[in-house]
Amino acid sequence: MQAVKTKADCQSNAGHTAQMGEIRMKKNVKKITVGGLLIALALVLPMAFHLTGVPQPGQVFLPMHIPVLLGGFVLGPVFGFFVGLFSPIISSVLTGMPAVGRLPFMMIELAVYGLVSGLMYNTFKFNKKKMGTYISLLTAMLCGRIVYAISLFVAVNLMGIQCGGPIAAVTATIFLSFFASLISVSENTAVFDGLLDFFKTSPVFKENGLIP
Repeated sequence: MQAVKTKADCQSNAGHTAQMGEIRMKKNVKKITVGGLLIALALVLPMAFHLTGVPQPGQVFLPMHIPVLLGGFVLGPVFGFFVGLFSPIISSVLTGMPAVGRLPFMMIELAVYGLVSGLMYNTFKFNKKKMGTYISLLTAMLCGRIVYAISLFVAVNLMGIQCGGPIAAVTATIFLSFFASLISVSENTAVFDGLLDFFKTSPVFKENGLIP
């Protein structure tokens, strides 16, 4: 009797494990779907900003950064990382932006954006804290710019790649570019908040289980 009970328990546990695995797989498929939408948005937004007529709008408004940061907020650190990694690659292949010479550095920077924003907002629960959205944004941008500067420094000093003077690269990237990012995100706060609210509250996404 005990053996029969044990066998039944094993079958029940196996069934439960299989069910949990299926749920996890479906959840990952949904995250991949949303991640694909965010990557598409990362391609469309820069092209839309180029239509404004502003000189070098990509460097002024940093439109590709917005979907990547959203990826971390909505999907978490792992999927946010891959949204940041693949967005500039696909954009460079399809639109030529960013240029090939800048692509590796931008891949690293945006991957860190997606990873850190997901860690701060979801893993460390800053989504439940006052000003948590902005703290998460600032932390992600600062970490991304620091890693970007380190990658430039390594490329110039250790690999001999000509990317500009190493001191200028590090100083400008960490300080000037960080503040440029801060200003650009501040200017686009309404856009970011609107997109974040859309992904979190849209009936289309919620009813179809596309938002985790």
